[in-house]
Amino acid sequence: MESFSRRAVLNCPSRFSDSCVCSRLREGSKHESGRGSRAATARLLADENTSRRFAAACRQFDAAFPIIHISDWNDGAYLSVEDPALLMALRESEMILAGFDRASVPMHAGQLTREGLGHAGVILFRRSVPAIAYGRQARLLVNFWREAADWVWADRIECLPRPAAEDTYSLETR
Repeated sequence: MESFSRRAVLNCPSRFSDSCVCSRLREGSKHESGRGSRAATARLLADENTSRRFAAACRQFDAAFPIIHISDWNDGAYLSVEDPALLMALRESEMILAGFDRASVPMHAGQLTREGLGHAGVILFRRSVPAIAYGRQARLLVNFWREAADWVWADRIECLPRPAAEDTYSLETR
């Protein structure tokens, strides 16, 4: 991390500004979000393929919902970071990734699991959920999280919406 911070400080066009991330790196901050206590209590991280409006919509449904957008987490230090590095950072922070990247995240999560490194968990939205349907995304995630918050999330990948048969089918109804 130290080599990253030195490089960021030296290459930052606004390195003389106190508002840039690099100045906080120079001061040795822990990269906590400056937006209240959400960073300390968040369990879910909305990836960069989701909108901040999605995280805000989740908090409209439940004001204490434990989600933070990637641009607000660690001062945006993980924006545009490769999936394996992000998944490992989330594992260390015990945070579950929520997003739309169905193409590469499951592959990288599976690779980390096979290598014995693992990940903290992933929640992906299916193709049937439009990327701009923030209310629907939020409703799906908040309702799902009410059931799934206490699950063991290590190396787990879930997709939303869950198949209807999974929600209604049980062995007793046969």
